[in-house]
Formats: sequence, structure tokens, C-alpha cells
Amino acid sequence: MKLDHKKLEAELLDHCDAVVGRARALGADDCEVTISRGREFSCTYRGDTLDKLEEAGTAGLGLRLFVDGRTVGGSSSDLGADVIDGLIRELLAAAPHLDRDEYSGLAPAD
Repeated sequence: MKLDHKKLEAELLDHCDAVVGRARALGADDCEVTISRGREFSCTYRGDTLDKLEEAGTAGLGLRLFVDGRTVGGSSSDLGADVIDGLIRELLAAAPHLDRDEYSGLAPAD
């Protein structure tokens, strides 16, 4: 099976856009998201006999929220919408307990 890199890239970008939109809707001033997905396959032969066959998938999300001059971050290996929503809510609840940083935030787009 051949991997469609363009399709995967579009899916990951759509997922990032959804997470940023959700974070902003819940109260973040801005948001930085990184999402990764991977798949690994290996097999071991002894002579002509298949000895071991392994397949593994990984996924990860990194999130930084910028709220009222504060930065708070977290991560998850579960990309489910409910899990990400809970992570965003936890980070937003933690933000008021952090010190403000005048340099906190994303770099200007230009």
C-alpha cells in the first residue's frame, strides 16, 4: 500500500486548524499546535522462515496556548476530539496561575 503524502498532509493541517479554532473558541488568544503521526513495519526472517512480524502506529499532539500574556503547554498521544477538548480546557484553567510574560506569544506573521 502506497502512502499518499499529500492526503496525509491535508488531513493533519485540517486537524491542526480544528484544534486552533477550538482553543480560540474556548478562550485562548492564540495557539500553536504540532501534530505527528507515524507507522512502522518490520519483519525478521530466519533462513526462509518468517520469524517475527511487527507493526506499530504512533500519534502525538503538542499544544501551546497564549492567554492574557501567559503561555501554557501540554501534549497528548490521543488525537481524539474529546481528549483534545479536555486538554485545552485543563490548560486554560491552569493559565491564570502562571506569570505574565511580555514576550510571550507567536512571532509576527511577517
